[in-house]
Amino acid sequence: MKMLFICLLVLFLSQFSHSTEISDPFVNPLEKSLSKKENVTIRKKEDVVNLYIPAIDKSFDELKIEGIIGAGGKKYLVVKDPEIGKIYMLKEGDAVSPDTKIEKISCDEVILAKYYKEGKELKRQIIRLKVEKEE
Repeated sequence: MKMLFICLLVLFLSQFSHSTEISDPFVNPLEKSLSKKENVTIRKKEDVVNLYIPAIDKSFDELKIEGIIGAGGKKYLVVKDPEIGKIYMLKEGDAVSPDTKIEKISCDEVILAKYYKEGKELKRQIIRLKVEKEE
């Protein structure tokens, strides 16, 4: 009975998965979706830098910053996965992606260092994220 239900579910879902858009199989779908957004720089594969192992299992862009807490003289960035409700506590030096790490956490701001290659040179870009305080 379970197998019949699964087969019917697969057949039913396949009816709704058709797209009217014809896509080129040789075009990278990530580049295509990213190029639609404004102010996005698409880097070539050889320009991407893999320096770190991320401390979180999700993309940092998918997470919501909840705030900053301090304990024992250290500050932690608290982020939440809105899909499953999982909370992450990140500290200075933690990697949020293979090319980005948390450089500094202050009371109202998080500074990220993102590394990339430009030609043969390794460059660093500073990203500042303001964190709103609850009052």
